[in-house]
Amino acid sequence: MALSCAATAVSYPAPLQPRRRASRASSRGSAVCPARRRTVTPRPALSCAAPVYTAHPFAPEVAEAADSLSSEFREVDNLVARNSARVLKAFQNARVGSHHFGGCTGYGHDEGGGREALDSLFAEIVGAESAIVRSQFFSGTHAITCALFAFLRPGDEQLLELLMTLWRK
Repeated sequence: MALSCAATAVSYPAPLQPRRRASRASSRGSAVCPARRRTVTPRPALSCAAPVYTAHPFAPEVAEAADSLSSEFREVDNLVARNSARVLKAFQNARVGSHHFGGCTGYGHDEGGGREALDSLFAEIVGAESAIVRSQFFSGTHAITCALFAFLRPGDEQLLELLMTLWRK
């Protein structure tokens, strides 16, 4: 349960004034600021108690719908918790640390293995043998094209392209 702090007197209190010596304070709780020659009054205290609502904040239909969907919400929360734990475990296994998030020159010299750590991290998260994760791949189509150019040589044919051509005939 979350607690919210609410001011008891005003919603936007005045900015804090610098503290002055207590020797100039009177017995009533106010002090005279010697630099500005004005009276500084103490601020109202803040209450950190949870606000009390007299009426339900939602319409009854909305409250009933939320109650009826609580099991689905719980399933989604459990899925998020499992996936978060899996991702955190992958970060631990890849030994990703703060040194991996430093700047880089792009030449690959003295960069602390950040690319390799990121590759192994993503491979474990998606359940693959290995992965290449680069910001230079700006779309999935671009990544697929780079992979095809890496494996196909001039004159080679893709099996998929050949099958699609035969299927159209």
